Amino acid sequence: MPMFTADMEEAFKSSSIVSHLKPKRLEVCHGNSVLQPEAQMADYRLKSGIQ
Repeated sequence: MPMFTADMEEAFKSSSIVSHLKPKRLEVCHGNSVLQPEAQMADYRLKSGIQ
């Protein structure tokens, strides 16, 4: 994701809506569909170095 945004921390703040909506599938414009995105957020934050 760093390729598409200059502020990863802000991007993660914006993505908090995923935790509230709990979609089964998320469509993104620069990639593939993400299944069960809420379940993947914690791991993604950890790998990205954002706590």
